[in-house]
Order: sequence, then C-alpha cells, then structure tokens
Amino acid sequence: MAQVPECTHYQRDFSFGRSGNEAVSGAITTTSGVIVVVGSTESAGAGSMLGSIRHGGMDGLVMATDDEGNLLWSTVLGGSGTDDLFNVAEIPGGDLLVVGKTNSLDGDLAGPSNSSRTDGWYARLHPDGSLVWSKRVGVAGGWSGVNDLAVSATDAVLATT
Repeated sequence: MAQVPECTHYQRDFSFGRSGNEAVSGAITTTSGVIVVVGSTESAGAGSMLGSIRHGGMDGLVMATDDEGNLLWSTVLGGSGTDDLFNVAEIPGGDLLVVGKTNSLDGDLAGPSNSSRTDGWYARLHPDGSLVWSKRVGVAGGWSGVNDLAVSATDAVLATT
C-alpha cells in the first residue's frame, strides 16, 4: 500500500457551473497570479458563469479566477459538434494557448477537417479571454487530439497527442 503525503498547500474549493455538465481538464496560474482553468461544458445559453452562448453539443470552456475564486472572465469555444479543451499554457507576452480535440466544422472552428473523425485543436487567447485564432491539426482517416503542451525556456511550444 502506498502512502500519500499530507497536502500542506490546500487552501479552498471553487465551484462553478450551470444546468449542464462541466468538466475541468487542466489549470495553470499565470505569471500575473490569475488561475486559468480549461475543460468542457454542455450548459445551454448565456449566464453569469459562462458569459457567452454555447455553440453545440459540447464546447471548450476557459475560465479565469483570482486566488479568492472570484470569476474574472470565461469564454466558450467551439462549433456545433463536440469540442473539448485539455490543457493550457501561458506563452510569451501573456497570451494563453489552449489545446484539445474537435469534430466541429463551424463556429470558432470553421474550415475543412484534417481527418474524417476528430482533429486536434489549438486556440490562442488574449489574457482577457478574447480569441486571437483557432486551428485544427490531424491526419486523414484517424483520430487526433492534442492532450498536453509545454513552453520551453526558449519559448518553443511542444504539444503531444
């Protein structure tokens, strides 16, 4: 049996959500101290938690809070299909890069698909949550998703599937 060390850094719980399902897949604390959380939502309509209208079946969700849990901003990204965000990194200049998977061909993901099923998905956001760009990557006939990313000391971005 493995021993789990006592958690000495736990401070508080934060809870956000609406009528549908929300899931958290990744989180970071930015250099300015903002907590950024990514995942997915199936909640419909606009509201205080989401701040924008849902696009489809499941959408990517990005939320920012201060260290007290106060919601600073949130945004929903995606199209009419299934879209999910898995991870987030802060890149030089303070913008955010989020990664995940999509099978949407519209909304924030308009344009041709790279596969016949699901594509990997990258999106860049300004520090206020506004979308800079969104792109798909993938291979024909296969499933693709971008699960993780890291920014090196030389500002190179590494993403893995």
